[in-house]
Amino acid sequence: MNIKNLSIERINSQSNKWNELLKLFEDANIYQTGAFGINSKGGSKLENVVIKNNNTVISIAQVRIKTLPFLNRGVAYVRWGPLWRKSGETQDLNNFRMAVSKLYGEYVLNKKLVLQIMPNIVSDGDKTLPILNESGFLKSGNDFPYYSIFVDISKPLEEIRKSFRKKWRYSLKQAEKNNLEVKSGTDLALFEQFYSIYKEMHGRKKFKETVNVDSFKDIQELLPPDQKMQIFICEKDGNPVSALVGSALGNTGIYLLGGTTQTGLKLSASYLVQWETIKWLKSKNIKWYDLGGIDPEGNKGVYIFKKGLGGNEIKFIGKFEAYKSFLSKTVVKLGEKLSS
Repeated sequence: MNIKNLSIERINSQSNKWNELLKLFEDANIYQTGAFGINSKGGSKLENVVIKNNNTVISIAQVRIKTLPFLNRGVAYVRWGPLWRKSGETQDLNNFRMAVSKLYGEYVLNKKLVLQIMPNIVSDGDKTLPILNESGFLKSGNDFPYYSIFVDISKPLEEIRKSFRKKWRYSLKQAEKNNLEVKSGTDLALFEQFYSIYKEMHGRKKFKETVNVDSFKDIQELLPPDQKMQIFICEKDGNPVSALVGSALGNTGIYLLGGTTQTGLKLSASYLVQWETIKWLKSKNIKWYDLGGIDPEGNKGVYIFKKGLGGNEIKFIGKFEAYKSFLSKTVVKLGEKLSS
C-alpha cells in the first residue's frame, strides 16, 4: 500500500455531492447521512471526507469531532463507517486498509485526536480485525457490541414468508383477517401519528429510552427525498394502532423505531406492519433487513418476536480507537458521550 497515492477531500455534509457519493456504497446507512450527523448529540463539528487512491474514490466517512477548549485535543468519531464496499464490485479489503490508515494519519497523527470508529461490519473471523490492529486501532474499553437479527429478503416473498416461524405466520394470518389498513410514506404528519402510538406504548411499558426519538423528525426534514425514512402506520377503523419507522440505504434496510398500542397488540398489528415493511424493502431491491438490535435477556419478548421472522443472529465487530499520546488518552471518555 502506497500512502503517497492516498488523498482526502472534504465536502459539505448537506451537499448533493455527499448524497451522490453515498449511493456508490452498499454499506451506506442513515448514520452516515449529513442529516443524522447534524442532529446527533454532543455539539460536534462534522467533517465529511472522501478518501481517494490515485484520484479514484475508495472510501467515504462522516467524522464527528469534539475538542476540549484550550487543549486542542478531543475525539473524532465515525459511526458505522468508513464506507468502503462499493456496490456492484467485489469487496476489496485493501480499500478498508487504506481507508482506516488514512483516517489514522489525518486524525491521530496530524490532529492529535482520539479516533474512534464503529465500522458497519459484521464479525467476520480474522478478515478485518488484523487490518484494524496493524493500522493502530485497539478495541475500545467503552465497547457495547451491536447484536441484531438479519433477514435475507433477496428471496421471493413466498419463500420469505415460509421462513417465518409457525407461530409468527399464524399471527400474521390473524392480522390479515382483522380488517387492518397499513399506509406508509415520508410525510412529517405520519411522524406525529407514530409519536402518539410510541408515547402510549412508553407510558404502558415505562422502558428506558436508548434513542432520542424526537430527533428523528428533525432528521427526516433534512434528508433528501431518496434517503428519507419510511413511516408505516397500521389503522383499525381509522385509528392508528401500530407503527414502524425504517430506513433503506445501500443493500440493507433497518428497523429504526416502532410502537404498538394495547389495541394493536390484540389485533396482531405489528406482524402486518413488519410484513408490509419487508414488501417495501423488496420493492427497493434491498437484500438484507436488519431488525434493529436484540437484547435476549433484557427484552426477551421483543427478541422472541424478531426471532420469529426466521433471520440469523449476528454481531458487529464493535468499536475501536486509536491515539498517540497520554494527553489524548485522557479524553477518551469524551468519546463515550459523543458515541450516540
